[in-house]
Amino acid sequence: MLLGLTLVSLADALDLGEAARRLEGCAQLLLETRDGGRHEELMACRVPLLGSLHEDQIPGYSYNATEDCDFWASYAARDRHVEGSSILDFMRLAAYRYAPFDPPLRPNGTALYIGAHRGGEDGLEFHRRGVALQMHLFEPSPTFFRSLVRSLHGVPGFTLHNYGLGAKTRRAFLRVRGTASRVVEGSEEDTEAVLIRSTAEAIPEVLAQSRQSSVELLHVNCEGCEYDVVQGLGDTGQLARISQVQLATHLMDYEGPSADFHEAVSLSLQVSVKRYCAMHRTLSQTHERAWGLPWVWERWTKRNKREELTATAKSSPRAFLVKWGQRPKPGEVNRLPVFRLRDVPMAPIEGGSQAMVDWGRAMAGPMTGGYSVGFQLTPLGPDGDLTAHDFKGGPHPVEKDPIFNLCTENREKGNKLVQEGKFEEAIARYSEMIMQSRALEGEQDVQWTDEGRDSVRQLRAAAYLNLSLCFLKLKQWQHCVNTATRALQGDKDPPDPKENVLPPEKKAKALFRRALAQKDGFEKLDEAVKDLKTALEYVPEDKSIQQELQRVNQALLKEKKKADKKLSGFLSDSKTVKSGEGIFSESDRQRDTSGPELPADPVKVRDGLWLVPKDEDQDAKEAVEAGIDLDELGREINELREDKPEVFSELREKMKTMIEAHMER
Repeated sequence: MLLGLTLVSLADALDLGEAARRLEGCAQLLLETRDGGRHEELMACRVPLLGSLHEDQIPGYSYNATEDCDFWASYAARDRHVEGSSILDFMRLAAYRYAPFDPPLRPNGTALYIGAHRGGEDGLEFHRRGVALQMHLFEPSPTFFRSLVRSLHGVPGFTLHNYGLGAKTRRAFLRVRGTASRVVEGSEEDTEAVLIRSTAEAIPEVLAQSRQSSVELLHVNCEGCEYDVVQGLGDTGQLARISQVQLATHLMDYEGPSADFHEAVSLSLQVSVKRYCAMHRTLSQTHERAWGLPWVWERWTKRNKREELTATAKSSPRAFLVKWGQRPKPGEVNRLPVFRLRDVPMAPIEGGSQAMVDWGRAMAGPMTGGYSVGFQLTPLGPDGDLTAHDFKGGPHPVEKDPIFNLCTENREKGNKLVQEGKFEEAIARYSEMIMQSRALEGEQDVQWTDEGRDSVRQLRAAAYLNLSLCFLKLKQWQHCVNTATRALQGDKDPPDPKENVLPPEKKAKALFRRALAQKDGFEKLDEAVKDLKTALEYVPEDKSIQQELQRVNQALLKEKKKADKKLSGFLSDSKTVKSGEGIFSESDRQRDTSGPELPADPVKVRDGLWLVPKDEDQDAKEAVEAGIDLDELGREINELREDKPEVFSELREKMKTMIEAHMER
């Protein structure tokens, strides 16, 4: 049974009296060392101080997230010395997450479990301990998600979500190794594509669908996403609706340049401390820390109304921490010595530095061009099944697989949402259906046949086809083009002929929708005509496609006429030119301007007078030397003729007068 940390547990091979004296001396040192001195002595006190900090039992001290988080986050960096202590053993401290909650969790309350991994072990453990919760489990990895579905077979009250949570909605890549996963920059050989949803968007959606106004437990173990999750909940006010927050905190990797390995480790710690303490400041606005240490596990409990009345006083710097029984003197700021990170010794420690670097990694940057979509999976039924009631595990046809069943359910519900005009919600269904179909293809227990693999490809192609309709309705033109293309050729690049599974009439739909997006979104009429003609090859009698092709051809003809009109320029014989939009009249154009044929070589006319043929490139050369772009000048004259015909007519008359005057001279 897990009990609160006591002085007996601090003995750690010492007798009770010595342990108590050691802790008292270290606490006194902690309070007195405000100038950064006695650094080595303070570092030697890490085990007793951190052991007592875990449950806020340092004599005369109470943890203040606003004032001293930076110090503790650096002070608690785990190395061989810390890990080797039975008091600070990671597994021992991590086991506190199963300790009784105070206050107790409300039966059948809502819980959010972020980072469920392969088996949702913590959720199952709560279930075994009789903590009856309606739990939403979030896991972005398709590989882990397949295992998660199998592990939770027969467990009631769980809802599965095949996406992760972060600061914003984006596609990312996840490296999966053993029981751990890590978001990385870019696709690599051992990564898989995942979807990360904005916490601020996804959690309110989940709660609305659950018809719950509050959350009993937020349980997070997601290798670094905890900082974005808490920040997103805090920014939207959702954090105040959560009774208890329990999370594992992780160090983040520093990705920038560094002089050497140990400098990179130090910089990683700095980045991690910054994110960790920002999270603590957010949590402290609505919750109080019940227990925990940096880089392990911690629990926060929402303040009750009486405590909320004194929250401001508790966060005041003057109420921070006083020496034993003493009040702060007027004008004195009582706070812990804040060791700068550069002062924390980062010398090589055998077995510790690499583990610290590998502990966690920051979430990858956002992918551009993504559409903000999310997933929602069907909850388990009353009997704890995934609606595939005849599935008993073991080798089975793909049609009997629970994930295949989830795909078909998402398709049906997505179709219903389309009929209701709820296109954005339908996008979420079809998007999740695609991710599930990808996960299904890696299922090892399925007895795969050519027909079975083809059925999965057809499900995915149908999802892309339906997405193209939704994006078309929402005028998301590029997404419509992309999804229609994938409906036709699949996910592979270059295209795999095996992915070409749509029947002719559905291929025509994909081409038709892509043509509309090309026309309405990008005015690519030639591309639209090409797609429409190909669509008619599949369904020659389709009236809608025939009519649309006629409309696009008419629009294309108008564009051609407009272009021809622009090209007509000054030599056009239209009425507009005759009314003043051309430099030359019709009689000018009809007269012979060829003149006598000039010699190819210089010819002597008389002494001192030679007739030299004109250099054809001379005008262009002189224009360049004068800084004049003749092509640009011609374009500007044409634009003037189109946009300001009065000004153009006036300019034409002036030019004509100047030319005539020059000819007379």
